Amino acid sequence: MLKSQENALSDALIFENVKYFIISLIISLLVLALIYSGLLTATNGALFEYEIEQEWLRSLANIFAQGVALTIFYFLMVPAMFVILALFTPMISDNIHRRHYPKLDESNSVGVFEGLFHALWLTLIYTLLFILVSPSIFFLGLGYVAFAVLGFFLFRSLLLLDALGSHLSLAQIKQRTRLSGDAAHLPSTLVLFLLSLLPGINLFVPYLAVCVLVHESMSREYERLGISQG
Repeated sequence: MLKSQENALSDALIFENVKYFIISLIISLLVLALIYSGLLTATNGALFEYEIEQEWLRSLANIFAQGVALTIFYFLMVPAMFVILALFTPMISDNIHRRHYPKLDESNSVGVFEGLFHALWLTLIYTLLFILVSPSIFFLGLGYVAFAVLGFFLFRSLLLLDALGSHLSLAQIKQRTRLSGDAAHLPSTLVLFLLSLLPGINLFVPYLAVCVLVHESMSREYERLGISQG
């Protein structure tokens, strides 16, 4: 596994893969700007449906609205990057496949649009959950714990869908997504999720995570099939 992780880092830095990261990053930044604007408008609108006469209470409500919008936005930055990156993951995976795992059959892969649909559906469901738990942010910080837990499950689901969809079927991906059984890729997804919480590198993490998980999964398939990796 250590060798596959070293290869993943190496592949993440070559131009034929980095170019897809740069393209997806530019698109993601534009999408994220729209998401933040929409969240801020929605939270402000929800709060100011009620007439607040006191100035201090209006200011407090505004701080609350911005706090909720920023928190939800921060936890949606990485999922948004995953959704955009899903359009380019097949090309990244194909590069890794040709360089390191040419004997692996990719006939069971998830289609690009099928994968994109599931990624959008997952993100929508978790966005609604984020909104539902957002009021708890201001109660002893419990909301941040809830956001972190929800964020991890969304991160893991989107990562496995993106990275494994290039060479596994949707049924196989769902099997690996479960935390029961052998909890495939759990250590890697947990470490990568923690990295995704760090400002500054969080938008690079989805791309790096895809490279790592593609390598881990293809290496695992090689071992399962008894193929020696030259």
